[in-house]
Amino acid sequence: MGPAGTQLLARSPGRHSVCGTAVPMWMNGAHPTAADGEVSRQVCTYWSGNPCWRETTIQVKACPAGFYVYKLPRAPHCNLAYCGDRGP
Repeated sequence: MGPAGTQLLARSPGRHSVCGTAVPMWMNGAHPTAADGEVSRQVCTYWSGNPCWRETTIQVKACPAGFYVYKLPRAPHCNLAYCGDRGP
């Protein structure tokens, strides 16, 4: 496990300037199960008290071995970054 954890953060970070960036990006929705297959999820950016200031869509798949695979678009600006989480 790296310093960012093992999965995307699936809840609002509650503030900006976390996750090593000014504008954190987090997944708005639950992680899928392996039975769900590949699913689309909304990713929000937290900025200036707005937990979903900007949004984009990602693809997520749960693997039977207990990890997730993400298809993430490039962050649209250099001060935005995806937030990791250590999971449950």
